[in-house]
Amino acid sequence: MPISASLISQGLEHYQAVARWIATLPFGRNTNPLDWRLVVSEKRGTSSTKHAFLAELARELALPINLYFGIYLMDGKNTPGVGATLESNKLSAIPEAHCFLRYGRWNIDVTRSANAEPILQFFEEQQITPAQIGDYKRTVHRNFLLKWATSQGLSLTKAWAIREACMAALTNER
Repeated sequence: MPISASLISQGLEHYQAVARWIATLPFGRNTNPLDWRLVVSEKRGTSSTKHAFLAELARELALPINLYFGIYLMDGKNTPGVGATLESNKLSAIPEAHCFLRYGRWNIDVTRSANAEPILQFFEEQQITPAQIGDYKRTVHRNFLLKWATSQGLSLTKAWAIREACMAALTNER
């Protein structure tokens, strides 16, 4: 069944209405973080699953909206909720992979907190498919994090653990 048919049955008849609804869903990992379809049934998602869902819906509707991810330095100002975790690990920021949509030259992000400072710089960014939100995105992220962690005197294992603690704090924050 097309994604759009299931959404229309819920009264969501326009792409913008779906995007607004997805934006209101809580931040949280889905039971299968690779299955962006679960965003609707579980009524939650991450930047990866929410944006992958919207990218696939855009593809279905032949809208020129694409899925991207970028790596930025996550801190307590651009990602409210992670500051205490970073401070307890004596860090001011840590690299994070973040998904968003692109329509023309505009970036669209339905997961950013209204009180967050904008992400001003992505060190790397690239267009991906919804199927790449798992292993591919994680591999690129871990490779970037390894270089960064080494420059900070941290192991990849320690840096990834701090990043995971930040993600847990976001789930509790939102």
